[in-house]
Amino acid sequence: MRRKITWLVTLLLALAMMSASPAAWAAPGDVPASEGFRKAVTVAGIREHQAAWQAIADANDDNRAAGTSGYDASAEYVAKQMAAAGYQVSFQEFTFGQFREAAPPELERLTPTAKTYATPADFRAFTGSGEASGEVVPIDVVMPSVGGSTSACEATDFTGTSGWNAGDIALVQRGTCPYVQKAQLAQEAGAAGLILYNEGNSPDRLDVPGNLPLGAEGIHIPGVGTSFAVGQEFFDLYQTNPPGSVTARVETNLAEDRIPTRNVIAETPGGDPDRVVVVGAHLDSVPAGPGINDNGSGSG
Repeated sequence: MRRKITWLVTLLLALAMMSASPAAWAAPGDVPASEGFRKAVTVAGIREHQAAWQAIADANDDNRAAGTSGYDASAEYVAKQMAAAGYQVSFQEFTFGQFREAAPPELERLTPTAKTYATPADFRAFTGSGEASGEVVPIDVVMPSVGGSTSACEATDFTGTSGWNAGDIALVQRGTCPYVQKAQLAQEAGAAGLILYNEGNSPDRLDVPGNLPLGAEGIHIPGVGTSFAVGQEFFDLYQTNPPGSVTARVETNLAEDRIPTRNVIAETPGGDPDRVVVVGAHLDSVPAGPGINDNGSGSG
């Protein structure tokens, strides 16, 4: 009996959860069986769908992000295409969390000399909603930066840092582990706030991180992402002043909205339900653009 084929054109969030199951991947012996299917995928066919999504973006404020009219139109396009090809199409409705700034963030150096930083040139909001003041303590940072920093990537980075105490503000360097992991470990270590600065090891790692996510589930401490220059200032002051002399104030005000959206699921009407081929891609675009490359190509 022929295999049953399921298409999942989804939000990246949903696809990421699905990919955690190793049993979903095809065994090596199954690869030749998909040869005909793979040959049917052509560049011309992909480009045809990309053109359709570009037209949808053009008609919807250049945006196909989840929760927008552009995404809804994209999902309808996929559903119609798959139904016309003979697939059984359904929608999976759900909501997801999306953070926004309810008020502009603030970052001040209080001592040894006062300084107010500007957003977005020097920093921008990262996590939490609240205000924290305290000593700024570097956590396993490498200066001068050579790349590959593991700052705040492990819980032992905090316990092994001389001068670190619960209630301090963690000064953390961008590096090899996810931003959210650093923030989570800082919170678990009792940090009152977080200053995460760009790594500084190359020209593209000097400004405020452009891919810093806004908000993170379960992280409530106020945190900001800053340029390398801001981080270097705090680090240098920490190195040249007595303990407890370098203090700062961090304030963020993030609100979470619950956004309704849907996945598109299309299945062949026949096939063996015990031997399922799953093909997936994330249909939504990043908010900064229409998403013809990210991820119109994969969905196409």
